[in-house]
Amino acid sequence: MAKAIGTKSGSKELLIAIETFDQSYHIADHRAEIGRVDDEAIIDIHGTIVRAIDEAKALEGKRAEVSLICSKQYHCHRGHSESQQPMLMTANVLKGTFKALAYLPAKPFWALPKMITSGRVSHIIADYRAGPRRDSELRALYFASLDNTERRE
Repeated sequence: MAKAIGTKSGSKELLIAIETFDQSYHIADHRAEIGRVDDEAIIDIHGTIVRAIDEAKALEGKRAEVSLICSKQYHCHRGHSESQQPMLMTANVLKGTFKALAYLPAKPFWALPKMITSGRVSHIIADYRAGPRRDSELRALYFASLDNTERRE
């Protein structure tokens, strides 16, 4: 089992119970303008924050939305397709809802829905650091069962 990264100084950590998720797919043809076609598959996870550390305690019981994206660019020239690099993007709290965004590699992205529906993944631990403005830096996402999140502590 992969171990989640512990919080660093200034980081906040939330335990999110997954309730539902939606999937969508988008493809756009930009060949005429920039010579490529882009696609994005998206998983939007909806849940509730069940536990928080430090000053993030005020978020307990609030809604959480974690958007995960897997994308690829297909260039006009054969052999030049490329996948988006994995990236942890932003985390913020808007109108009492925690929102996070990340780009995942293809294999874990496509495996995640089955892991959620089977119950093997029921929670997310989100580790983020507050930024100077509205957006914060998402530092880690850990997907696991409740038992595995409790063993981590």
